[in-house]
Amino acid sequence: MNNQNFGSTNTQSSNQSNGSGSAAASTPSQTVTPNREISLIAIGKLTVWAGNTRDTKMAGEAAIVSLKDSIKVNGQQVPVIVRKMGANEFEIIAGARRFAAIVSLNADGIELDVLAEVRSINDDDAYKLVIGENASRHGFVALETARFYKHAIDDRYKTNVELAAALGLDKATIGRTLNILNLPDSVKRKIIDPRAISVAQATRFMTDWNNSYLRPRLMAAIDELAKASAAEVFGTLREIAHPRSEEADLLVDGVTLGFLKVAKGVTTIMLNTAANGVEAAAIGAVITARLTAIRTSAD
Repeated sequence: MNNQNFGSTNTQSSNQSNGSGSAAASTPSQTVTPNREISLIAIGKLTVWAGNTRDTKMAGEAAIVSLKDSIKVNGQQVPVIVRKMGANEFEIIAGARRFAAIVSLNADGIELDVLAEVRSINDDDAYKLVIGENASRHGFVALETARFYKHAIDDRYKTNVELAAALGLDKATIGRTLNILNLPDSVKRKIIDPRAISVAQATRFMTDWNNSYLRPRLMAAIDELAKASAAEVFGTLREIAHPRSEEADLLVDGVTLGFLKVAKGVTTIMLNTAANGVEAAAIGAVITARLTAIRTSAD
């Protein structure tokens, strides 16, 4: 297996190469701290830790083309971070995109090992490392973050509160992010690229979806939707759940007492002076009748 050209990295070997051909020198190793060392590791000895929810397959080849090009020209400049799981087995904690790029290059016939920083690291520190890496480098999309939170809760922390305390996160943000995973399958099937779903879109939709009055309206609309971008799908559903404006006059015995307006889910009732001489029960009845008519027409 060919090793890489690491530029100025201290682990560089004079006979490393980016191309295919005969194997080069033995794998170099440099101790960084008592718990870390830099090594070159064959791709067959590496797997991605389940807690790293980076979805390189869903992102597609286009997402790592520039990374592949950079590695072909300059070598892998930033090591992946791994922990040893057995005599010849390593688990990638951070660096799934870099690993995917090198796997793809090998598939293209460019034989490369993976530059890795081997650490002694437990699960708690692994979760913290993933959070830190994705804050400082090419971060997770919202869907990947939601999967990370869910895996962490299912695997170790049990609740949003425990996860927030352990990793220094905001529990409300965790809850909102998890809304992405709670979206109905019928909605997710309508979205061309689920990776484009934002936390705000999912949260607004789930608020409407959990409203027993709005859900039947949304269910009927979803069936009629064509496949589109996340912004288009959620924008359409938001408009259906909350029409821009619906108005109705409030009439009692032919006298206009005011009007009722429903706009974006907010109901406004305006009464004029004519309402002063009308019993409250009669006004309440006409308001109820108008709201019922608006809801019936919307359904």
